[in-house]
This record gives sequence, structure tokens and C-alpha cells, in this order.
Amino acid sequence: EARMHCDLAEQIDPDYCDTAKSRAFVHLAADDLGRAIVDFNSSLTCIYTNVHAYRVLLVLYDLLHSRDAHNASLHEDMASTHLAVGNLAYAAVLLREASALHLRHGSHTQALAAAELGLAVVQKSTAESAAAGSALSPQSASTQAASGEACALAYWRGQALRAARRWQAATRAFRGPRHSAGGFFLCLRRRRARA
Repeated sequence: EARMHCDLAEQIDPDYCDTAKSRAFVHLAADDLGRAIVDFNSSLTCIYTNVHAYRVLLVLYDLLHSRDAHNASLHEDMASTHLAVGNLAYAAVLLREASALHLRHGSHTQALAAAELGLAVVQKSTAESAAAGSALSPQSASTQAASGEACALAYWRGQALRAARRWQAATRAFRGPRHSAGGFFLCLRRRRARA
């Protein structure tokens, strides 16, 4: 019945932002955590629900992480929340972890998808920093952190391609320059040169 009320509220006023949070609680009560997380993430843009939704998500993630810290999908869900609130740097870290965990569990397709999304997030973060006028020097902490994360994501992308037996693509991922990071080995050379 609650689901029906959410549907009706959405039909009456599609712009009413509280509906997503209410629907998320309906999904939570039905133990449909995936859909609950999607709706809580949707309510993060609503000024009336964002704080409460974020707190619920943090408690939910804490509980789920304590049950299984090696759940790759959980790391992707947490990354989706950080993307929704604009925390691109931490979203990239979580996607790197998701990629590594997927690979550990033998899911190279999902590992590759997480690594590629993470690389796209790093590129977006770098582009937004440049567009915001914070023309970061190559030695700045933000630039180095983004570069380091891009290196790690390039590594896991290469490992996922290797696990999928896509040898040429894996070789390119390790050598670069498909992404702005250039590839894992190029990243290592840059890091060693800076040290």
C-alpha cells in the first residue's frame, strides 16, 4: 500500500522530491537494498531530504560493510553515493576497491567496468578542477592524488583485461596512453622520476 501511495504522489507532482526518500524506505522495509540505495541517492539532491537520506545511507553502508567488507557491489554502491554528493575523489577510490574485489572473486567483466568508471571519474575530477580555475601545478597534492588513483585504476583495468584474456588490450592498459594517466607502467616511471 505504501508503494501505491508513492506512485500516486509521483503522478500528482513529479517534481516533489520527498517521494524518492519515501520510496527508499518502502524498498528498505521489503529488504530490497539495491533499489533503496538508488532511491536514497536520488533524494540526495532534495534540500528537504538530503541530510536524512545521507545519514541513513551511511548507517546502511556501515552495517553492510561490517557484515562483508569484501563485497565489491557494496563498494560500487558507496561510490554511487559519493558521486551523487560530488565527492569524486573518494568515489574513484571506492571504484578501485570494487575493481580489485571483483577480480578477486573472478568477475573480470565487472572488475573492468568498475576500473573504467573509476578512470572516467578521475578524468572528470581533473577536468572540473581545471575548469574551476584551480590550474593545479603538477606538484600539487590534488594533482598527485588524482594521478596516483589513475595509476591504480589503470593497473586494475589491465589486470581485468588480462583475466579476460584480452592480451593486446591488457598490454595497452599497462603501457598506455589510452587514458590521461597514460598506463600503469608510465605512471610508475612518472612517480619514480618525481621521487
